[in-house]
Amino acid sequence: REFADLPALTKQFIEINPEEVNDIFAVTEDTHKVVGQNIGSLRQAQRPEAAIVHLGIHSFTPVLNGKVRNTDIGILYDPTRPQERAYAQVIKGEIKRLYPAMKVRFNYPYKGTSDGLTTTLRKKFGPRYVGIEIEINQKFFQR
Repeated sequence: REFADLPALTKQFIEINPEEVNDIFAVTEDTHKVVGQNIGSLRQAQRPEAAIVHLGIHSFTPVLNGKVRNTDIGILYDPTRPQERAYAQVIKGEIKRLYPAMKVRFNYPYKGTSDGLTTTLRKKFGPRYVGIEIEINQKFFQR
């Protein structure tokens, strides 16, 4: 991707120069490539039939476009994949057991099937790949 490829609406909110945005895209694409290669190498070195469980930990802004996002932790997964659904339920259960007051939602504030690294790796590695993303509200990191 290039800065020029971004929609005009997105560009007006970016306060860095186009070269920096292009660098960010390059790093993201390199990271995706390296993660995919490392998972492939591990599968070949160990047991190719073994499941791959990949957890991505991210954060999200508590307010987007003036709308408060109504969760503390989001667990993103593909609900059509039974193993992902099972892992997501276990993760949510453990969070709620340890922190009962936390509001934990599935596939919020994003869909677990949106385009990204886990979606790419699902296609690459098939049903043995389990991709779960945990999204933590940035309100917990604000002073």
